[in-house]
Amino acid sequence: MDFCKEFIKILQKYNIEIMSSTYVSPTGKREEEIKYWLDNHDNIESFVILDDDHFDWEKYGYDKFWVKTSWYNGLGLNETDVNKAIQILNKKG
Repeated sequence: MDFCKEFIKILQKYNIEIMSSTYVSPTGKREEEIKYWLDNHDNIESFVILDDDHFDWEKYGYDKFWVKTSWYNGLGLNETDVNKAIQILNKKG
């Protein structure tokens, strides 16, 4: 996944480190991958999902943590997305 390597390089320029990532589910269901990760990591106070595709976020209650990005149309993660992600991360409960 070349785009992942490029993304990591960009994050490193801003001293942002990826601490962990989800596994790739054989079913391809992102919502299940995220649930598995959350179920296996304690002390998660807040999280945000940055994804350009809609999965069954509502089934797990993840729709309130999802920021729909626009990767494929060339816009990527924009300032509005970042502000929404920050708001989500700063919410308690």
